[in-house]
Amino acid sequence: MVGLLWRPVLRPVGQAAIVLADIYSEQLVGTNLARLVTPEPRVVETDDRFADVPMRVTYWSPGWGDQHPAILVVPGAAPRGNDEPLLRSFGVTLARAGYLVIIPEFPFLKAGRFETSATKQIDAAFARVRELPATRDRDVGAFGVSVGGGMLLVAAGREPAIGRAAFIGILGAYYDIDTYLASVVGREQLADGRLEPWGPSAEALRLRALGPGARAALDAVSPESVWPDIAPPIYWIHDPLDTFEPVAEAEAALAASRDGQMVLVVPHLITHAAPAGEAAKAGGPLFAIGELWRLFTFTIEVLRRAG
Repeated sequence: MVGLLWRPVLRPVGQAAIVLADIYSEQLVGTNLARLVTPEPRVVETDDRFADVPMRVTYWSPGWGDQHPAILVVPGAAPRGNDEPLLRSFGVTLARAGYLVIIPEFPFLKAGRFETSATKQIDAAFARVRELPATRDRDVGAFGVSVGGGMLLVAAGREPAIGRAAFIGILGAYYDIDTYLASVVGREQLADGRLEPWGPSAEALRLRALGPGARAALDAVSPESVWPDIAPPIYWIHDPLDTFEPVAEAEAALAASRDGQMVLVVPHLITHAAPAGEAAKAGGPLFAIGELWRLFTFTIEVLRRAG
């Protein structure tokens, strides 16, 4: 019975428990429970070139075995690159759960600039992960955060290698520039079918000053432009109070016509792209349990697809 249930049920349940324990247990109970039951992941730093762009690449692998399913992570705008503490913690979390994690330090994201070859860089990095001996005959997926998540979605609809990913995970990304600008200008967003007040961040307010040329450039890298062409299943997490990318972006993506699967979860335990365990404690035990359960069931579904 255990053998029959291991891959479809028991393994993803255990992996999801490790992921959430590594992210939230220290904030909630004062001890990192995942650390008590998993070996410390191995970390390797290398230099590589993707689409002829040199960049640093960080690999986290589980503390056991030589072959694992893999997840390519495309971060958001990170001035410290792969030295961002939250980014490094995320690599450790996924490696504890049994995944080889690869995070390229994309120069355009580190510098916070527009890059026309961004999708080709992401695709080349994914193709390299597929070629690794450690991922032979294993599933490989991708996870994108904030603006990196939007670029990942565009790459999945436009480029050949990443278009065959096992899954696409998204945290707090954008869908199309029109939805974004409507939220910024009107200080309202469409959430769960209702217009609600929205207070954009200073960075989001800059979009109001965009000229026609910049608008056209952003339209070209909006997931909306390739949405019907994205084949992998999409698992999207979005903070309902996000001041950088409104949750209306995720709602618009969910409502858009597309043949593939999309699952959306809107938990209160995320602040844009960072965990918010203190908010769970402030809401009381029942609130914390309910929110963790929503994330737990969502994570099980993602990891079942991730292999």
